Amino acid sequence: MTNIFYSKDFFLSNIDVNSAKDFISYAASNKINLILISHSDINSNSDIIKFLDPLVPEKDVHRFRFLTREKSKISDFIKDNPGKNIFIGNKKVDLFKASSLKCLYLCPMWTDNIDEESEKYGIHIKDLRHLIQVIQILINQNAFYYKLKINNMSTVYALTRANNFSSTADENSVINAFRSTLKDGDSKYLDAITLYLLSGIMSLPEIMETEIWGIMPSSGTNINEEMSHILTQCRYLTNRRLKDPLLIRHTTTKKVIVLILLLV
Repeated sequence: MTNIFYSKDFFLSNIDVNSAKDFISYAASNKINLILISHSDINSNSDIIKFLDPLVPEKDVHRFRFLTREKSKISDFIKDNPGKNIFIGNKKVDLFKASSLKCLYLCPMWTDNIDEESEKYGIHIKDLRHLIQVIQILINQNAFYYKLKINNMSTVYALTRANNFSSTADENSVINAFRSTLKDGDSKYLDAITLYLLSGIMSLPEIMETEIWGIMPSSGTNINEEMSHILTQCRYLTNRRLKDPLLIRHTTTKKVIVLILLLV
């Protein structure tokens, strides 16, 4: 199940009725709960109710909920409706609320008056069609490519294979996208890769409980901006505050190729 928490600007700011109707139809057919979050009670939100009322079929009304912003009420809803949780909003308070609840935070770029922090740290969605693509990634990506339990204290997860040897055409495209983003600094696929990773993390409760996030330094002393961006998203998703790099390289080193010979 997927739960989407949103502020009313999501629907009321620069969204045409047909796009909203298509998205509502998609949400209903995929059993997605849409929960309006507001500081005030339902009676003070007549504008959004009036907008949605003619667009929501009677059979799907149960998937549209209303909650005030008290953390306990949202937490109880998440507990009663387990699944992947998304928080969509354009304000700093939305970013912090999403992090405290361990929800994926998306920033709707079509809305007016977007807070600086929301634009900086939220994953950007440009329109409702783009949001549907994001949701599809979250629905489809439920596992890591590889898992190795080393001992009771250590487990290694691999999001994808690292080389192209004997890979399929689809696997090749994913591997090359990862390589161009993480090695060459091409940001074209950065959001897609970030979502792919975050979706995998959201599927595994043990990873959602990660206390400290870090990245392995490259051969240079500069921090990889793309990896740093992904690390920040992991921190916000799991509500962790440690910002400083866990590992740093104080001296540039040369890349080396190690040849391992196995004698049998």
